[in-house]
Amino acid sequence: MLLHSFFTGTSTVFFETAASALFLAHYDAAFPPFVYLLAAAVSITTGFGYTRAKERVAFAPLMTGTLVVMLGSICLLRLGLSLGEAGWLMFAMMILYRLLSMLTDLEFWAVAARLYDVRQSKRLFGLVGSGEVAARVVGSFSVPVLVRGLGDLNLLWISAAGLGVCLGLLMLILRWFPDVASRAGEDSE
Repeated sequence: MLLHSFFTGTSTVFFETAASALFLAHYDAAFPPFVYLLAAAVSITTGFGYTRAKERVAFAPLMTGTLVVMLGSICLLRLGLSLGEAGWLMFAMMILYRLLSMLTDLEFWAVAARLYDVRQSKRLFGLVGSGEVAARVVGSFSVPVLVRGLGDLNLLWISAAGLGVCLGLLMLILRWFPDVASRAGEDSE
């Protein structure tokens, strides 16, 4: 779970950096309020949709699907931006960053809540959650070097790779601990 947390942080820090840089290079200072308002509306709508999906879809497919949809979205955005600098894609990236942050946190903590009992959670949540913080620190300091070598657009591939590792780790967790997929998140021993 510590590795999962680390790669969740890796994905979000590189996506946020690329999205912010591209957005600010394309739009002036009048546009961020519109991004925040639209991102809030999209986040609320997504939250309602996720809540409904949680009632209808089994845990393992929901968690896997969450990561697959986010991974696919990042890859499609990157491919779309390789065709040309479409302003609407840069605007969409800023909104997608909010969704990426929200949905990866939901996935990570839902899995952690099912993997650990209450006693383990009290002891381990701080530790396993620290992976994301470490990734943000390491990622933030590595951005200048990576941008010089790869360019800001290719930070999206690093973000996608981070989510790909998260997806692989989720598959391992679900395989090694099959009761995680069937256990209710509120159960305690």
